[in-house]
Amino acid sequence: MTGQSVVDWDPLLLLSDGGLWLGASDRSWVVGQRREAGRPVNEDARSLMPLLERSWSIAKEELEEVEQRFEHLGRIPTEPTVRLALSWPAYWAELALNWLADGYPKDGLADEIAAVESKPGFPQSVRHLARRVRRS
Repeated sequence: MTGQSVVDWDPLLLLSDGGLWLGASDRSWVVGQRREAGRPVNEDARSLMPLLERSWSIAKEELEEVEQRFEHLGRIPTEPTVRLALSWPAYWAELALNWLADGYPKDGLADEIAAVESKPGFPQSVRHLARRVRRS
């Protein structure tokens, strides 16, 4: 399914004001605009970036509700998005760090968190947040 659009999918959770939806097909989690072909979430970590603009506690609740309705698809793969956000500009890194501070599992993200902590171009507040997350 790599690089292919998914035509038959159901939008389930609005991700952004721009009309980006998380949905499900019969075989995968999908992101796209309503009434247009979507793309599998697992093909592009950027696809779930708008979720980071919500607190982890809210996003977790919304994701769990969707996952329960489509158990056969397994968990929605958010970890690649969090990992990617930690390597992006400070705005996205801070949102990912806020998720981690709010209880998102940080297993396997130690190197990325340390990189944010030591990134000289990032605001001090973001670097300090990375330090707090690393130490927690």
